[in-house]
Amino acid sequence: MMRQNHQPRPNLADLHFLSGFADRWNSDKTRRRVGLWLALMVFLAAPLWAQKRNLRNYSTDEGLPQSQALCLFQDKLGFLWVGTYSGLSRYDGSRFKNYTKEDGLSRNYITQINRDNLGRLVAGTRFGLNVYQDGRFTIYPGHPFWRNCNVNDMLLDSEGRLWVAATQGLAMIQNGVTYILAIPATVAETPAFRLYQLRSGRIIVATTKRVFQIVDNQLAPLIANIATPFQILALGETLDGRLLVGSDRGLFVLENEQMTLFTSGETIFDMPVTKVLSTQEGMLWVGTRGQGVVGLRQSDGTVFLIDKKSGLINASVAALLQDREGNLWIGNDAMLTKYTPGPFSVFSSEHGLGNDFVRAIFKDHNDLIWLGTRNGVTTMTPDYQFTPRDDIVLPSPRVFSISGKKDGTMFFATYAGLTIVKDGVSTAYNSLDGLRTDYVRSVYTDSKERVWINTLGLGLWQGEGKVSSLPEGHPLHLCFIYDMIEDAKGWLWLATGRGLIGYEPDSEEVVTFDAFNDVTVWSVDMDREGVIWAASNGYGLLRVENQKMTRLSTENGLTSIYGWQIKCASDGSVWYGHNRGLDRLIGGRIEHYDTLDGIAENEGTATATMEDTAGNVLFGSSEGISRFNPSEVHPRTTPPTLYLEQVMVDDIALLDQSEAVVPRDMHQMVFTFAAPHFAKEETLRFRWRMLGLDPRWAEYTEDYQARYFKLPAGNYTFEVQAHADYKDSNTVRFSFQVPRIWWQKPIYAVFIVLLVIGTVVTYTRIHVFRLAKQQQALEQLVDERTSELQTANADLFETHQRLVETAHRAGMAEIATGILHNVGNILNSINVSVEVMDETVRKSNASGFMRRLLEVIQNQGEETQPGQNLRLAETLEKTMTLMERNQSKVMKEVNALKDQIHHINEIVRTQQSYAKIEYYERMDPNIVVMDALRILRNMFRNRSIELIEDLKPLPFASVAKIKLMQVVINVLKNAIEATEKNPIVVERVVSVWTDLNTAGEIEIHIKDAGSGISDEKAQQIFSYGYTTKRKGHGFGLHYCANAMTEMGGSIAVRNNESDKGTTFTLRFPIHRQEARGEDEETA
Repeated sequence: MMRQNHQPRPNLADLHFLSGFADRWNSDKTRRRVGLWLALMVFLAAPLWAQKRNLRNYSTDEGLPQSQALCLFQDKLGFLWVGTYSGLSRYDGSRFKNYTKEDGLSRNYITQINRDNLGRLVAGTRFGLNVYQDGRFTIYPGHPFWRNCNVNDMLLDSEGRLWVAATQGLAMIQNGVTYILAIPATVAETPAFRLYQLRSGRIIVATTKRVFQIVDNQLAPLIANIATPFQILALGETLDGRLLVGSDRGLFVLENEQMTLFTSGETIFDMPVTKVLSTQEGMLWVGTRGQGVVGLRQSDGTVFLIDKKSGLINASVAALLQDREGNLWIGNDAMLTKYTPGPFSVFSSEHGLGNDFVRAIFKDHNDLIWLGTRNGVTTMTPDYQFTPRDDIVLPSPRVFSISGKKDGTMFFATYAGLTIVKDGVSTAYNSLDGLRTDYVRSVYTDSKERVWINTLGLGLWQGEGKVSSLPEGHPLHLCFIYDMIEDAKGWLWLATGRGLIGYEPDSEEVVTFDAFNDVTVWSVDMDREGVIWAASNGYGLLRVENQKMTRLSTENGLTSIYGWQIKCASDGSVWYGHNRGLDRLIGGRIEHYDTLDGIAENEGTATATMEDTAGNVLFGSSEGISRFNPSEVHPRTTPPTLYLEQVMVDDIALLDQSEAVVPRDMHQMVFTFAAPHFAKEETLRFRWRMLGLDPRWAEYTEDYQARYFKLPAGNYTFEVQAHADYKDSNTVRFSFQVPRIWWQKPIYAVFIVLLVIGTVVTYTRIHVFRLAKQQQALEQLVDERTSELQTANADLFETHQRLVETAHRAGMAEIATGILHNVGNILNSINVSVEVMDETVRKSNASGFMRRLLEVIQNQGEETQPGQNLRLAETLEKTMTLMERNQSKVMKEVNALKDQIHHINEIVRTQQSYAKIEYYERMDPNIVVMDALRILRNMFRNRSIELIEDLKPLPFASVAKIKLMQVVINVLKNAIEATEKNPIVVERVVSVWTDLNTAGEIEIHIKDAGSGISDEKAQQIFSYGYTTKRKGHGFGLHYCANAMTEMGGSIAVRNNESDKGTTFTLRFPIHRQEARGEDEETA
């Protein structure tokens, strides 16, 4: 048992090595028992050792031929070899590949594994030394000694010599030659048991009782040639070059020709030692019999223990190996175990916790750590000694939150009330004592020693069960609060079921974030820069700076958006616990940790976090406390190295062929690959592709074989990659060929091409001769036909001109009809105005009033009768009023006549502009639309239809002005007629707008407010003869469709989104599709 005390160590400085030591050791049984008892007590209290390590076990369930791992070795490619009682196994991080006597081994009982100077794997058994070559094992050649030797140990020294310690003696292989070394006659015990080469170059050979060194290829005593009182089991070396000897009575160190028990500080290694391993990093790993593995960091004396409490299934160690990634492999009597060193360790109920589920962590002013679990409260000292606090009376064992004051008063929020411990006295409060509910979710003490608790909303503890609550309507009233933190300005930041909320207690100011007020926030903390961080359920990580919130999610590199924990550490890092482990934000990067790194569980389910006085960060969970020790952070693993192990075509191996050729009749081709990787072998994945068949990579998979069937003839390159722990491997390639059949070969293709060329040349010559004769006849016929075509072309041109003129006149007739209709309407208005003027003049009483005025004047005498002047004034006033009214009415009608006559002039001018025989011209399409609206404006006014225009600036376009005018007028008249039928006058609106679409085409939109059109009618509306009007002929829209097609455009109709009316869209290009000469466009 390893002891930690100050007892005098055995002094073995006798000149004759250990003379008398055995007697002193055996006679002091009383002291030894007391020492073991004290060591046991100290060991059980040693907090640094009492923690779970990041261990993984391997047995026959994972593929080993037998669970007991007797010896370990890592070859130059990185594969791990494990020797068992039932054969040899090779592990690559994905699978175990086993070798037995069927693969050439002389025995299945493997005792040692190493390699020779040629890099070949060498396996020692209980009966023979075997070498691995070409996929099989054979007895090592060169000497009969290797056929039946019982191998105990092997050593490849710095000069490339392979030393083999066997029960039959000591042998060495140099340059393929075997040398057998003589054993001194005085050695009665097992001749050679263990081998070791010191960094100084000396080779140490130990029997079960003595220690020798190699001098001139001979055994020489290292010190006095006297047998030790213990059995030597292992050899090793300290960081400063001292020889270590492991034995059944402890670990001894040789210095100054004295051998004493090895110590480090107050730790004495007096347990049975079976293996000693020194690493380049200065770690000393000591395998024991029954007590697991003890690790000593020699630079600072830190001791580690990997035993059953750490997760080791069996504590009797048979083999130790550190691989190139830093993992420690432990072979024991039950299975193979891998320890991945890292910063995480776990404490659970096995180490003193009242319950594994830890939901609250609080450090008081005396640095005592209080842990709230599902089974009460446990305290933990800074050196990790746990004490369940059964003395604290709780209304419920389920503790959610813990806080305390400077005077030592402690507050515990539980499922059934609040417990306060002051001066060692526990007082419990619930709803009967004044709390609003029994369920107390959180408790927090701010910088002013005010205690805030959450029952139904935020409350301030007033003592004796009294809590001052916030009024109804307050954002924190009836609000679940899961965590709280106070910033430097005295603001409380609350993690609630309504998002993250800021609250200033003195001013009662509240800050909420509307975009996240429906988010559950479980935990909140503040970093050293004063930035608030919060973990939310479904929205990732929330960050508040200057009361402005930003969000981090998986798009920013987080592993999950379902967060539980947040902790801002003193080193500036931010820890974010979620349902897939832990993310650490530090230095602009995000590091991810999960159970493969040693944390208790991935699904944290608890909000408890804390940083202890040593800078370690603690995370509560349902499986105990995970502790992160920043001093134990190791560099991330290196990328895996990928190897293509085997290429099989049916039963033929191709991997070693320089120019691989696959038979044409192949059925199956299998590629087998491996990438030794052990730190996080669960993350190892492969992907591949076959260039020449499929250039795309396959998805990453755990499969280590790729299969292809019946590949067609061609040249191929197979590529494969590996990926593990966020790192990519090298790319391995294998090129091969599937040969073509003889008629598929290039020489055959060349022959066929030459044959075809010769045939074509001969046929061409014959054909050219025949064509020459036919050419003469054709030339004569062409001359005759050319003359006829010129005559026909002249006739066709004249016909085309007549047709264009006829179409132009037909279009002008349509326009003239519209013009005459509008002129008729205007003349009607003029006639009405004239009749009004005539009636006004005829019915005027101005003449009557004037006669009466005249009579009054004639009848008055020289002196005016009384009252006559008054009547005269009244008559004059009425006369003037009537004349002014009639004059105003007549002038209004005269002005109307002038407007109508002006409108007639505008219509006639428009008719004259469209009367030109002009087929295509470049112009602004908006002018055509405005002219059409001007012609039909009275029709809009007379039918009480509102016209909305939105003509956007358009580029000049090459259009048939007359055709476009006819189409626009036709569609506008249809829109007026459809809108006129709308019974709701205010909805009688026709909208006209123009724009340029994304394809660079001009669009004219005419929207009516009619009854709309069915899908069936919309498909037929442009057909010849189809009409929806009683007196219609079905020519108008058919003509419009043809006209738009001739202009290289189109016309379409659709129902409006409001389900009232339709919208017609005229669409045509800026430039005509077929370029014509200027003469043709204006012909």
